[in-house]
Amino acid sequence: MFLYQKKLQKEYQDDIWGILCMSEKEFIPPLSERDSTTQQSFSGEKANKRGLAGYYQQMLQQEFILAVEEEKAIGFLSFIPDHFLKAEGNEFVCDYVTTIVVSHGFRGRGIAGKMYHTLFENRKGKSFATRTWSTNYSHIHLLKKMGFELVALLPDERGVGIDTVYYFKGA
Repeated sequence: MFLYQKKLQKEYQDDIWGILCMSEKEFIPPLSERDSTTQQSFSGEKANKRGLAGYYQQMLQQEFILAVEEEKAIGFLSFIPDHFLKAEGNEFVCDYVTTIVVSHGFRGRGIAGKMYHTLFENRKGKSFATRTWSTNYSHIHLLKKMGFELVALLPDERGVGIDTVYYFKGA
């Protein structure tokens, strides 16, 4: 079952926290080392690290698509509706996906794609954007398959040979 939630219901908050804790080091850089869910630059000194709890608190202010099985969240997509995004000279008003994760035991079943489709169905007429790192091949493959296009590339932003890439899908 896939649910759209404007505010994450309490009954799923512990599930989301658990998924975040188990997967945060898979992100480049890890979520606990980021300044915010909308951080623009990943290079240089990070002065305002808030840790994973700070990242999670910012996510709680966003809207969610949840993948739920047996009354437990097994994946989530968090997004900021109608966000003003600037990326390498491009400017968009879009629903901005900040974080998407599927629990380890449920990967490879098309859940991430179904969460994106649930987002599109519930936010018809909107444009969408997200960013990731250039070596996140499975996510990039999924984005391209769903019609997202590369709109900005920041070379070596997350380390040597690891670029920050922004993808956009128009309404």
